[in-house]
Parts: sequence; structure tokens; C-alpha cells
Amino acid sequence: MRRVVALTLAMLFFSSSAAIVNGQSEDKIILIEENIDYDGPFWYSVSCLKVSCPGLTIEINDISTNYSSENDHLLEWAGLLSSGASLTISSNSGISIEDISIQMIKVDEFSIVENEDLIDSIPSQGDQENYYTIITSDVCSLGNCDLEIKNYERQTEFIGILDNY
Repeated sequence: MRRVVALTLAMLFFSSSAAIVNGQSEDKIILIEENIDYDGPFWYSVSCLKVSCPGLTIEINDISTNYSSENDHLLEWAGLLSSGASLTISSNSGISIEDISIQMIKVDEFSIVENEDLIDSIPSQGDQENYYTIITSDVCSLGNCDLEIKNYERQTEFIGILDNY
């Protein structure tokens, strides 16, 4: 009796392991593959419009960065790109380009100029007269910053007046 139970448990274990291996060996379909002709800060987001997009993967290959991430719902990447980088979005079969939403931000021009010192006091709420602008473009994002980035490449932006809610 013990041998029968042990044999049954062993068969269940091996059959479940085989199912997992078969699920992981599924071929990927390339949804987007492009070379990026851009130099500078870059943010890319891929969202699944269905309940789930199994095997949704983003790969970014750059001179200094080789990044790959897989998630069934949302993929994001932010960092510095060099011209000639490649971007690939792939997924398991059954997912098409219509099933995903893509958002991208790239900063072409930096407009960092501080012509004078900023005012010492915060403008009153509703005071629209002379409010100041500070423009920032930080190439680092939370958890993703290249240690080689020099201080002059880190910037900040403030436009408008502060409002009290």
C-alpha cells in the first residue's frame, strides 16, 4: 500500500513539473522591434489592455545597458540612451499589438537657465503676477540611476506658484 501511495505521489510530482516546463518553453512573438535614433533621457511604458498579457517582455540593448523585464500587466524603463539602442517588446502567442498601450517620453532640449536668484518668499495663493520657473530634467529615476552620470546632467523643474490644498 505504501508503495502505491509513493508511486502515485511521484507521478503527480513529475506530471506537474512537466506542465510547468511546457508552459515556460512557449515561443515569444515580437510585437515591436526598433532601433532608437535618440541620445538622452528616455522613459518607456507598456501596459496590457486585456486582463493579462502572458509573457509580456521589454528588452533594451544599449552600449552601456542591457535590460530585460517580464510582467503580465505593466512594464516600464527609464534611463539614458545612446543613439543606436534597440528596443524589443515581445509576448506569448495570443497577444497582438492592439492588446497593449505604449507611452514614451524623451527629452530633446534642456532649457535650464536661471537668470537671477529666486524670490525668498512663496507667492500668496492666487497671486499670478511674477512667478518664477525652474526647469529640471533628471536623467535618474527611482531605483535606476547610472553612477557615471555627472552632476551637470542632474536638473530640476518648477513651473508656477505653490498652492495650498
